Amino acid sequence: MLVYRDCDEDEDAYPDMAEAKWLILSLTNNGEVDRESIPGPDNPGGVVGMQLARVGDVVVAYGGGQWDSYEEWYKPHRFMAVYTIATGEWETIPYTEGPSPGMPHVFSTGDALVVVGGYKENDMDYDTWEWSVESRVWTQCGRCPTEVYSGNVGVLLGSTYHLYTECCHLSYANQRWQRLHDVDGYGVFFATPLYGHNMLVITCPTGAIMVQESDLQYWIFDSVSQDMIPLPPLPLSDEQSASLRFCSGVFLNPTTLLVVTYNTAILVDVDPYVLGPEYHTSGSEV
Repeated sequence: MLVYRDCDEDEDAYPDMAEAKWLILSLTNNGEVDRESIPGPDNPGGVVGMQLARVGDVVVAYGGGQWDSYEEWYKPHRFMAVYTIATGEWETIPYTEGPSPGMPHVFSTGDALVVVGGYKENDMDYDTWEWSVESRVWTQCGRCPTEVYSGNVGVLLGSTYHLYTECCHLSYANQRWQRLHDVDGYGVFFATPLYGHNMLVITCPTGAIMVQESDLQYWIFDSVSQDMIPLPPLPLSDEQSASLRFCSGVFLNPTTLLVVTYNTAILVDVDPYVLGPEYHTSGSEV
């Protein structure tokens, strides 16, 4: 599932003027991406910037912000709704005391939605909260060791969530954070789980402003050995490479990777040998 807003070419148009559109993407039998439009949740406040996370048989929308036309900026605004996949119906979750609404990072693990970081008032927020789909209760789970925002890249491997911040690589499991290693000189654009304890990671030098195809490096990360194993690059144009700065991806099956950027959807045919365990004969650290 994804949510987006059409760009308005009118330079005087405010971002909240565009209506949010909700889609479910799926792979057809002939290898094409099917787009199914669905109604979105009730959103009388015009909240934008919602993050989506699948938790079991539901998708949770959490966020985001309301456009302030005077300050020309998004003010944090709490929004939460649950989409039941089986029925196709939305349920608005009423406000209860819990995490900060200011640009936190949102993901899922087990039967819980996890919200971490962001900011509150004029200060950073390092709290971690879990919301149970079953009990509908927030539980505070401790302090994150570094600043975390909605734009940071993360991926769930088994029961452990891996999160890349501007300074380090973190892991989260059993309601506890662990700092694995520092990140120096590069940022992670994209990460998605592969087989077992491995994931595909795309990195870019932190100083790159106009991202080109030659700036990107592709790796397999082994969460057991902590090795970063280099891979051949994808055949992308400079425009496609730049669009990976804001994207998400998921393996639809063992040989098909779907990458959704802000302006396109890319289907990647994957050679199982290249991304399979037999390929991992040596390691090279970034």
